[in-house]
Amino acid sequence: MGASDRRGLSLGTKLTAATALLLALAVGTGAFYSLRTLNDLSDSNIESRRVEGRKAMQERTELLVQNLALAYAGLAAGNEYSILKPQLDAILRQNENIAWIMVSDSADVVIVASPGTPFAKDATIGEKDPVAVRLRANTKSAAVHREVDPADAQRFVFATNMITQHTVDTAGGGRQVKRQYAGQLRLSLSTKKFEEVLQASLVAARAKARTSARNQLAFAVLALILGIVVVLFQAARITRPLKILDRTADAIAGGDFDRRVDVKSNDEIGHLADSFNTMAESLGTLVQEMAAKASLERELELARGVQEVMSPPPTLHEVGPFTVAGKCEMAEECGGDWWSYHQLSGDRLLIVVGDVTGHGMPAAMIAATARGAVEAYCMVKDADLSPTEVLEAVDRGISDVGRSQLLMTCFALLLDPHAGYVEFANAGHCFPYVLRAADAKTRKRPGVLAARGNPLGSESKIIQSNRQPWLAGDVVVLTTDGLSDRIDENGDRFGESRLRKLLTSYEMDDGLQGVVGLRDRIVRMVETFGGATPADDDMTLIVCRLAPDWSAKAGKRRQSVGGTG
Repeated sequence: MGASDRRGLSLGTKLTAATALLLALAVGTGAFYSLRTLNDLSDSNIESRRVEGRKAMQERTELLVQNLALAYAGLAAGNEYSILKPQLDAILRQNENIAWIMVSDSADVVIVASPGTPFAKDATIGEKDPVAVRLRANTKSAAVHREVDPADAQRFVFATNMITQHTVDTAGGGRQVKRQYAGQLRLSLSTKKFEEVLQASLVAARAKARTSARNQLAFAVLALILGIVVVLFQAARITRPLKILDRTADAIAGGDFDRRVDVKSNDEIGHLADSFNTMAESLGTLVQEMAAKASLERELELARGVQEVMSPPPTLHEVGPFTVAGKCEMAEECGGDWWSYHQLSGDRLLIVVGDVTGHGMPAAMIAATARGAVEAYCMVKDADLSPTEVLEAVDRGISDVGRSQLLMTCFALLLDPHAGYVEFANAGHCFPYVLRAADAKTRKRPGVLAARGNPLGSESKIIQSNRQPWLAGDVVVLTTDGLSDRIDENGDRFGESRLRKLLTSYEMDDGLQGVVGLRDRIVRMVETFGGATPADDDMTLIVCRLAPDWSAKAGKRRQSVGGTG
């Protein structure tokens, strides 16, 4: 299917339609939420005014009831009823929110009652009246009780006891204030007019909100029309150079890399045209670079294969009375870990392991140089070879290549079964572990071949050497720091303690496959610990063992037989 077959609506048409739809949606949504917000604000404001207004009315009414009860208590106690009626009528006229007022005497007989009270004048308040029950519970208290009027939900009834106070002489010659129940005062507060005012305010606020929404909608429609006109103009202005870009892209896709876009503008389209021309100019170069990158990747893969060939294969190696099994895993295509073994005269065995700082091709070159130095030195010197001289030869070999920028830790191990000891030299490498055959049954913790030093290739070269006894059945385990530094998904290190624990508990098989089993057991444990977390450092592991049935006499007989042959 060609490019022309895929074309449908033009970009300008799509841009205009999408913009018009978005603007219409924005206008409608804005008008709707504006009206809704204004209505919500009006409702919230009215409700706030309702709560505050009712609270203020109730507080003022409670204070009025307390003052009236205090003022009328003496009049009720003195049966001065003629004064009460005019005063209550005056209060009703002055406060239109008070629906009715009722006053009773100490016998709970209504002495004054305005129209609308639940009890008529001269009526006796029954014992089952709930308001009277609460007031009679403590006739010495002048507290005001408030409740909703059962006959009208927009009314509140306030009631209190009228208490008189007078001073009497006591038997001891003192004076005492005596409180006496003089009757009840009830007042009904109506919030009907208050609610009517609030409702009128709410209706007016919503009317203003609708008017505001209509004005906003009309303005938005005008903005929508203007926006569509502007979009049509801009769409034509934008799509014209894009069509040119489209035709040029088709030409470049067909192989015409000399085609260029002639668009002169200072906006994004102009910058896009410049970028397009630059892309067309550099496309051929990019293809060449991609080919070069592919070639480099093939070279790296080849280098990895060469490095793998340089290290002994991960199989069992029988070298005289020794069995050796090693494994070297790189964190990248090429790495800085390496190891080698060399069979020397007199059943001696030389094992060298090194770790170059860093990864990649430079580290691999240093490792290859170091291994070549060991090979050359072993060919030149055999009988009087020493581990310290091996490390010095490696240092001379890598100093010129690394130029003190890449350093290498290295450990050289010379095993002589006839001498009954092992000689070793260390240049900053981690200590190998030793499993003594005599300690196999006691589960004694493994020892180490301890000798310190500085990494090779540095300006301050320090190589330390040492020797330890070495008997039949003894095992040495050499590693690089990539093994102990392996981390899991939580960022925890494998560490030396886990390796020591495994070596302590492992039961070595007396057969030839014993070193392979120990090596594989360590590798599996490290891989299980790391899980899916990729290794960030190379890892090398070598296990070497002197045969359990080896004896110096048997070795001499083998040498004699070989010499006569």
